[in-house]
Amino acid sequence: MKNIILISLVALTLGCEALREGNSKASVAPPDHWFVIDTLAMSFNEPIEMEVLENGDVMIIERTGAIKLYESAQALIKTIGVLPVVSSQSNGLNGMALDPNFENNGLVFFSYTPLADSAHHRISRFKITADSFYIQSERVLLEIPIDIENGWHGINAMEFDSKGNLYFAIGDFTLQTGEVAGYAQIDERKKENDSQSTSANTNNLQGKINRIHPEKDGSYTIPKGNLFPNSDGLTKPEIYVMGCRNPYRFILDPHTDLLYFGDVGPDAVEDGEKGPKGYDELNIAKSAGYYGWPYLVADNKPYRDFNYETGSLGAYFDPDHLSNDSPFNTGRKELLPARKAAFWYSKGVHPDFPYLGSGGMNIMVGPKYYIEDYPESSKQFPSHFNKKLFLYDWVRDWIMTIELNENFDIVGIEPFLPSLKFTKIIDMKFGADGTLYLLEYGSSGFKANPDASLKRISYAEGKSPPQQDQKESVNDINDLGIEKMEDSTVLKLLQSNNCLSCHQVETKLVGPSFKDIAKRYSNIDSAETYLSTRIIAGGTGNWPGNIAMPANPLLKEAQAKEITQFILGL
Repeated sequence: MKNIILISLVALTLGCEALREGNSKASVAPPDHWFVIDTLAMSFNEPIEMEVLENGDVMIIERTGAIKLYESAQALIKTIGVLPVVSSQSNGLNGMALDPNFENNGLVFFSYTPLADSAHHRISRFKITADSFYIQSERVLLEIPIDIENGWHGINAMEFDSKGNLYFAIGDFTLQTGEVAGYAQIDERKKENDSQSTSANTNNLQGKINRIHPEKDGSYTIPKGNLFPNSDGLTKPEIYVMGCRNPYRFILDPHTDLLYFGDVGPDAVEDGEKGPKGYDELNIAKSAGYYGWPYLVADNKPYRDFNYETGSLGAYFDPDHLSNDSPFNTGRKELLPARKAAFWYSKGVHPDFPYLGSGGMNIMVGPKYYIEDYPESSKQFPSHFNKKLFLYDWVRDWIMTIELNENFDIVGIEPFLPSLKFTKIIDMKFGADGTLYLLEYGSSGFKANPDASLKRISYAEGKSPPQQDQKESVNDINDLGIEKMEDSTVLKLLQSNNCLSCHQVETKLVGPSFKDIAKRYSNIDSAETYLSTRIIAGGTGNWPGNIAMPANPLLKEAQAKEITQFILGL
């Protein structure tokens, strides 16, 4: 990785003069001010995924069930349909994919948890014409049994490849208890705490990226090349990739159909007796395969077997000889050798790429750019980005571009628009004209956000830099639910450490409201010290639901106390 840094630093020091010779000779990153950022729409209620149409319109889904359309000609957005969904935890309307012939047939596929049947998650096809959504046109392709109470790593993205195969990602649907504490999810006392029942189970679609081929009559067939094409009663033929924890966002190379997927890892901050700390992964699947969870992470760093009944440690898992001995396994016992991730990073500062940041993390994979796909566009990105993969992090709010060689080894990682501030990018796609569309979830989790937005980035070579620096304004504190707070330092700490995705002042989100915390600890003398320690170290089990609070190891003690004082002051 040291060579990658050297390449990146050399490129950054060359300046931008090479770009002025024309896109075909570009070899260094253009300056940020050569990109134009247009905010097309704002104020969404948990936007999750989007599709950019040929005419520049954008279809957007919200987790709570709304299907919206941004009409580029009128520059307005409207709701064209609503699916009745269960929207608890991460359940709801989670995935959308346009039929490859959508411009002619108006068919669109949705992944959602129907209110009428909360025990199943559906993959369904619907008809949309112009701006009308026909809910009665539904054709259910697949129903997946789920337990909505365990829906923290739920059904995620959907995408088509060039052959008309539909891929859909599903998380492991398991709960992380305090005893697991961010390591391998292999607590065999309860099924909902054991990822061996899902991710490592060859007879279960959860913890997987699955692949099917939808047919015209609303059924589907199994494409050649899936992991288990012929079911033997112990396998599911839909499985393409298994051994995933939370493969939230993935893409398919538009030229090769290669699968690039991110997998969000566990929360452990340090290596421990149970094995390695948590890592988020970028994986590249050239074919169907097994990617190790819950026995391995990153470049096949092994966890240790652990008996939660007796508290005894076992041997480290062997990547080449894995066996699923869980009592909740309904599939094959012997598993395929595990594949390594292509790239990985933890909560700490990366030794080779410090600009990846630190703290909370949530990896997502964006599109791969090919300049030849946009020959007529005046707004297309320059050739510096040709064949590069876009990678982004929902928590850290950065975008990176990844350069790969012909063997798909990573040879360069470079920040994209590092001077700009984003607000939890949840989806990213190139339009037909080569402009990049961003869908931002917004500042706070599990609620409507005024700063949730649809943006478009276009390239304008030679554009003059701004005349003066504009100070970034602080978000309206009332919109964030931080009422009557004058000290913006505390607000910045809450935002930068992702606190507002799980907590609000008045309302329970993932975790308790700040006022509920203040009420519980108001008469305890040691509350400030105890809560400050909890904020830095993380924890589970203090509130109903066994919801894990991620650690914030880089937060200084004084900063944690400042947050604590604000909470207790409520």
